[in-house]
Amino acid sequence: MSVKLAWIGTYSFLEHMAENGYEATFIRLKSPRVLGWDEICEEAGFIPDAVVYSDRSFPPPLLGVESYPCPTCFYVVDSHIHDWYPAYAEIFDCCAVSLKNHVQTFADTRTPGTTIWLPPYPREADGNRTIRERWDVSFVGTVNPETTPKRAKFLEELEALLPGVVNVETGAYQWIFANSRIVLNIAERGDLNFRVFEALACGACLLTPAIEHGQDELFESGRCLETYENLNAEDAAAKIKMLLADPARCEALRVAGRAEIEKKHRMKHRAKQLADLLDSAATRGAYAKRISSPKPPSNDLRLLYLHWAESIENSEMRAQYLLAARSVMEQQALARKNTTKDT
Repeated sequence: MSVKLAWIGTYSFLEHMAENGYEATFIRLKSPRVLGWDEICEEAGFIPDAVVYSDRSFPPPLLGVESYPCPTCFYVVDSHIHDWYPAYAEIFDCCAVSLKNHVQTFADTRTPGTTIWLPPYPREADGNRTIRERWDVSFVGTVNPETTPKRAKFLEELEALLPGVVNVETGAYQWIFANSRIVLNIAERGDLNFRVFEALACGACLLTPAIEHGQDELFESGRCLETYENLNAEDAAAKIKMLLADPARCEALRVAGRAEIEKKHRMKHRAKQLADLLDSAATRGAYAKRISSPKPPSNDLRLLYLHWAESIENSEMRAQYLLAARSVMEQQALARKNTTKDT
């Protein structure tokens, strides 16, 4: 019998949850809005057996999670952007975090075993690569001095060192990667981003920053990809020259990187990891404890709701956040009252 799952936020690897026994319905968040339990049930068309919020990088979209009558999960991707995520995550029964170095921050406020590392993955299936080598090096992504200043500066410095070598594009990355001898990645915030997985899935020879967040554990530098010092244009230029002069090395990196993706890092692999987390004894235990012995959310969550009540423009959402903050305060007051009775 399948488990009815309400999947809210971004689509991610939702389609592969069926392979793990989940009948999932997608509730899209096209823009910031707030949902409670009743709204989730109405939009899903059923009473969920589990709820997953797949990070949309919006203000907190789900309220009253601490009282949802089913296991809940927060799939966190943009923790390098939003420092309030750990406070919000505390009310979910389990948590899957994309950036490894941030896992412990989330685990510190959670039941042991309910927080896992869930790395990125290629977002689309990719066919066999046919290399036409239209460009020597390509970077696919937005370059804006105001919104991505470090990226813009790095590419400007790289252009001065290697005039006309780096092709900068936006749009359909698969076609561009298939027409490039080398694919360049930039990690402006030092994060292990999806571009690493997308490039390797396309069979690209990838040159990417040497960063943390478990990159070396997933892909060995010098075997699956080549690395340079993050945002160091001189080092990147030297690595580009080295790779362009050694086509055999590029080919070896392409083959090994693609093989690693197929073995461990497709969407089906991430869906299995998340399903295992939802099905785990730790998550089931955290849910059972939340229902049988509820404890009030922390004051950090109340302050978080007050922050959004003050800063968001939508008047209806402001009122909802105020109510949520008041609910946290009432739960805290009731807990103090019950503690006094017990003593």
